[in-house]
Amino acid sequence: MPDEGGRRNPPTMTDDLGAVSAELSALLAELARAPEVDVDVAQGWTPGLRPGDTVGRFLLKRELGRGGFGVVWEAFDRELGREVAFKAVRPGRRLSAHGEAWLRSEAEAVARLNHPNIVTLHDFGRGPSGPYLIFELLRGRTLAERLRSGPIPFREAIRIAGDVARVLAHAHRAGVVHRDLKPGNVFLCEDGTVKVLDFGLAYLFGRGGPVSGGTPAYMAPEQWRSEPGDERTDLFSLGVLLHQMVSGSVPYRVLREGSKETSEALAPGPPPALPPGSAPGDVRGLVARMLEKDPARRPQGAVEVLRALERAASRQDGRGGRLRIAAVSALAALLLAALALLVGRTRLPAPADGERLVVAVADFENGTGEAELDGLAGLLVTSLEQSRRLDVLTRGRLLAILRRIGKGDVPRIDGETARELARAAGAQVVLTGSAQRSGEGIALELRGVDPGADRRLFSVSETAAAKGDVFGAIDRLSDGVRALLSERQEDIRGSRIRVAEAVTSSPEAHQAYFEGVDCMSRPSGAGSWVAVAACAGHFRRALALDPTFAMAHYQIAFLLGTEQGSRPEIEGHMAAALRYQGRVPAKEASLIRAWKAHLDGRDEEALALYGQVLSVFPEDAQALYLAGDLEFHRGEWASAVPFFQKALALDPDAEWPLDHLVDGLGVLRRGAELRVLAERLEGEPGTAARAHALVRALVWLGDASGAVAAARAAYRADPGPAATHDLATALAAAGEYREAERILRAWVASEPGSG
Repeated sequence: MPDEGGRRNPPTMTDDLGAVSAELSALLAELARAPEVDVDVAQGWTPGLRPGDTVGRFLLKRELGRGGFGVVWEAFDRELGREVAFKAVRPGRRLSAHGEAWLRSEAEAVARLNHPNIVTLHDFGRGPSGPYLIFELLRGRTLAERLRSGPIPFREAIRIAGDVARVLAHAHRAGVVHRDLKPGNVFLCEDGTVKVLDFGLAYLFGRGGPVSGGTPAYMAPEQWRSEPGDERTDLFSLGVLLHQMVSGSVPYRVLREGSKETSEALAPGPPPALPPGSAPGDVRGLVARMLEKDPARRPQGAVEVLRALERAASRQDGRGGRLRIAAVSALAALLLAALALLVGRTRLPAPADGERLVVAVADFENGTGEAELDGLAGLLVTSLEQSRRLDVLTRGRLLAILRRIGKGDVPRIDGETARELARAAGAQVVLTGSAQRSGEGIALELRGVDPGADRRLFSVSETAAAKGDVFGAIDRLSDGVRALLSERQEDIRGSRIRVAEAVTSSPEAHQAYFEGVDCMSRPSGAGSWVAVAACAGHFRRALALDPTFAMAHYQIAFLLGTEQGSRPEIEGHMAAALRYQGRVPAKEASLIRAWKAHLDGRDEEALALYGQVLSVFPEDAQALYLAGDLEFHRGEWASAVPFFQKALALDPDAEWPLDHLVDGLGVLRRGAELRVLAERLEGEPGTAARAHALVRALVWLGDASGAVAAARAAYRADPGPAATHDLATALAAAGEYREAERILRAWVASEPGSG
């Protein structure tokens, strides 16, 4: 029963259905009798509703959106301690002809609906400024938002349509017809659940078209003619939805004749068919029947539609099973066909097991003027890396390829550079993004490009209301790209993350972290104490902005640990990384735990964790080096060498793997391999890392004079600590102890405390 403020007390399992439906019907009757005025709901509600306001027991947090008959807020139910959706309802049209009996019947039917794919109506009431409805709070996006990215893969489309048909079958058995089924009323939850919104209420409040309760592009002919509709009206709308999901367009256009709207659905002729090849023949036939202009020619019930969709889904699953047992040669052919489809139709078929697309991500073109959004590509890579369908080239790998092809370093990887690197890496897709101001918000666009033909394959776009909402937009862009690259929807649902939760919710903190990772990815980025301190500085800045940033804590602990930094500081950062590691993706969580195990002397555990990472991310440079480093320092040189070789295949300038590989081959007395490596180092452009490795390789090979010559050349170019140490080592190997001592004494004298 309502309390003195017009609110209902929270309903319980013992509430009498008749009492609940009576209260609801009274509210609906009040709304139905309200004068028909063209007033936006915001004019009635917004002046009294702001974030932080309370209506009854509900604390309003933020506005989520506006629909045909309400403004929706995210709110907190202070009595039940749960997040809810608070819908401030707009008064509807007069329904006096239907009478109180009809309203009570409709309200009782709505109250009886109880289905996992129908959004739950928790409560209702009337506040100081007007009526409201309380629904469960959903996380995700509407089908309308999803369709802005283009057609939906067939497997996903029939799954969504099947869930909607399941809801219709349930509601129609209860005598409830939706009457306004459209993409905006189908919600795709983050966990993969499909929810149908506004069930049973659209007819009371809807203002979508010339007949209340419909939205023009999805209305059946009988709705346009103001005739009473039945269950088959909903089936027509579902047919429109399925046609749009598969083809990307609605089957019937809405036309304007003077000041009046009409629809192609009213014109004579057969219903439009789905394009050949877009769906199996029986599904195309089913959609055509659902779109029949005469209700008598449509399927006679939602159960019939549901069964047909279930059969189609079952065949898709069977086809996937057959693909999984195909021969290797067949998989290769499928991959070639997939690439052809990607170019021609902007979508790829569902992948066979083990098949992965290599994807390169360029830096976003940041036109917002907000420097903290320069690192959006890093957020996108983190999100896409969760996919088992995609092999995403990280920024570090792209920079390594850049050096490998002799291009040196660049401050940013633009689209043209990314396409060149993608061709060198054999990537099939390049993603180039942009961020621009759009009113008060930020518009993000992501384009998929074939690097071989320089041809655009697809584009997806999202808008963030403010800078802090960019993370959610990145999540949606990632989902859109994965779907367009034909990743199975169940795989997307099972591996998606929210980057704001998994990384950081602060754009400024992420930008600082991005700069730190970029610092580590460049030559000498982690090869000396000075460089380590510089890279660590970026991570310290990230932590000043977000002290809960687990990966920033880990990177500092890692950098300090490699250079024998302060043990208390290392342990402090590791404790924080572990405290917050439950938020980070699986790969990063394993890296954190592995480094902690190593610091604690549990190297077997650390090796197992690195093995887990490499089983999924076989080209993760940090995991490769650290696994090899553990084996190296345990004296397992033969086991360590392959890790370093793989790391150097990815990045020939990776300093620590190169240094360790030289020593590993030297200890193992694998002279032939060491000679080949030395010749390569002599023939490539000189860097400090290569010069250091060359000197050590020549010492191991017994070529003391060659080692001295190489060391002197490096010393003349840069008489720093590494070159000084290398020259002294080479001189000692050649028996020139006095000169080695002189050089070392001079350096120690010039660098107090250097040791």
